[in-house]
Amino acid sequence: MIYNKDDYRARFYKKNDGFVPILKYLEKLDAKDRAKIAKYVEFLRLSEGVLR
Repeated sequence: MIYNKDDYRARFYKKNDGFVPILKYLEKLDAKDRAKIAKYVEFLRLSEGVLR
């Protein structure tokens, strides 16, 4: 995860051909599970990227 006060972004692994495996995985999840992941990402954003 990349964090600074102005911007919060998640960086994902990208293969040489440009394929990003995690995006394919996220696309396959149902809405409930995607919402859970979004909740955790929001938590990381609010806590400045630190899990306590």
